[in-house]
Formats: sequence, C-alpha cells, structure tokens
Amino acid sequence: MKLQYFGDRRDFYKYDLLLELGRALQPPNGINVLPMLTADDGGNDGQLTGRVSARDATLFEFLRAGGPRQLGRVAEHFTQRGVPLRFVSEELIRKDDRAGYFARIEDQALADSIVFLDPDTGLKSESASRLNTRYLRYDELQTLFARMSSETVLVIYQ
Repeated sequence: MKLQYFGDRRDFYKYDLLLELGRALQPPNGINVLPMLTADDGGNDGQLTGRVSARDATLFEFLRAGGPRQLGRVAEHFTQRGVPLRFVSEELIRKDDRAGYFARIEDQALADSIVFLDPDTGLKSESASRLNTRYLRYDELQTLFARMSSETVLVIYQ
C-alpha cells in the first residue's frame, strides 16, 4: 500500500470490511494489519475519492475528512469504535529485504487474530514479482500462514 492512497474509496471498502469482521469475530488479539508499505510515486492512483455508498457514515466521514496520512489515525479510529486494530509494521518493504520484512513480524501478531495483508497490487508468482514490492508472493504467504495459529483469520486485499 502507498500512503498516497489513504482515504480513497478503496480504503473505505477495506476498512468497512475489517470493522465488520472485527465486530463479528472479536478475535482475542484484534486485527493486525501488515500494510506492505511502498514509497509514494506521485501518481494519481490514490485519488479515487468518488462517491461511495456511505453504509458506515462514521467511517465515511473519518476518511473523507482527510488529515495527516498516518496509519496510527486508522488504528485510533478502530479502537474508539471498539475494534482493536494495529499496524504491525510501518516500514517500507524493500526488494533486497523481503524475507527480513516478513521475518520481523512478531509471532503474537499472527496468533488468534485477523491478519490483514495489504500489498499494492495483490498476489503474484515468484517469477513475476521477485523484485517488485507491489506484490505479495505465494511463497511469502505460505511462510506467514505456516506461522499463524489455527484460530487466525487471514484476509488479503487483492
């Protein structure tokens, strides 16, 4: 994910889904987000702010209000609404340290929780994404999944 996307309609859909899942499942360790941050590129991709169905008016207003593009604001919004959420990493994922990036995720974040992975573009095979930080590779997903408890729900934004 790129912070330049913060607050667009895609954020509304994914955060609305996470709020609903968090309320319904009430995982003991809350929602743990692995944003897979990449550097902003100055493009216009993050400006999809057109009208969305305001099913959750509070979330809609929070995102529409803008403000600093900080992940902590999202976590605070969720917590205020009774759904514990934390971003388990706020570092940029680098192509020369992909394995290290995932290895630094604490085991506790992968246990008895909802784990949300948010790559820029989605899943790709290793050959297509080896040097591209926009994708989550299947081998990386397999390694993370093997570390998760049986009570963890995995959600990937595709």
